[in-house]
Amino acid sequence: MSSISQSQTDLANAENIVRRVMANLSVEWARPDLAEIALDHDLFSEIDSFSVVELLLQTETEVESVTGSYIPLASESVLDADKSPLRELRRWIAYVAEAIARG
Repeated sequence: MSSISQSQTDLANAENIVRRVMANLSVEWARPDLAEIALDHDLFSEIDSFSVVELLLQTETEVESVTGSYIPLASESVLDADKSPLRELRRWIAYVAEAIARG
């Protein structure tokens, strides 16, 4: 598979993973608005640090379920108010896709 095809596959997998996690968390957090959020949505400004950790853990679990490998997603940048990929859902999806690509 070419690297472009692989990166498109990783991006599609990442979006499916993130959407499943968001749907699950929307139920857990009683936030139905999070189930179908837009790609430009800023999650970071809406959820507290405990919720960020829960989002990370559930996403890591889902990534492992899909890929068969544990891939850590936590980093300082995720928690950085200015740099966090959670500032925009599409950036979070891309971040997850990059982590999957790195393995």
